[in-house]
Amino acid sequence: MTRLRAVLLFAALALWLGQACGCASSPASQGLASGGRDKVDVVSLYGLPVPFSIEGAGAPVSFQIGVLFFRRDEPQALRVRSGVVEFFLYEGRFRPADAGEAKPFQTWRLTAAEIEPYAVFALPGWGYQLALPLAGKAPTTRVVTLLARFRAAQGDPVDSEPMLLQMHPG
Repeated sequence: MTRLRAVLLFAALALWLGQACGCASSPASQGLASGGRDKVDVVSLYGLPVPFSIEGAGAPVSFQIGVLFFRRDEPQALRVRSGVVEFFLYEGRFRPADAGEAKPFQTWRLTAAEIEPYAVFALPGWGYQLALPLAGKAPTTRVVTLLARFRAAQGDPVDSEPMLLQMHPG
């Protein structure tokens, strides 16, 4: 096992154990943007950088990822109450500068209400752990790029940094 894989597995295990311990918060610390508005300044993706198969072998069927939403004036990640979260999967290495020319291989669009069941509270604050299923065929490239975008009802969309994912042969 490579050092990077060991570190990533340890981080995932630590996050899982933190959630399994029943982390709780008071209503005053629910991570809601002040005044009931959902203002997001930073979107952050995390997760193991490989897709997985339910059976443990064969073609990958899903990506297990997490997403956090931050405001610059809040110390912890927020729980979003409105807006839309979009995920874009690109074959190969995608750079935001290529956004006008690149067409996503697959997209997912979830409202705040649709991601709410996946909310978890851990050390960084509120986050969401999702499985993004690959619809149809898997990408043909060995590397794909995942990008998350938050669209509030008002204001400009906020993009995450691109996250590279290693595809394994099916």
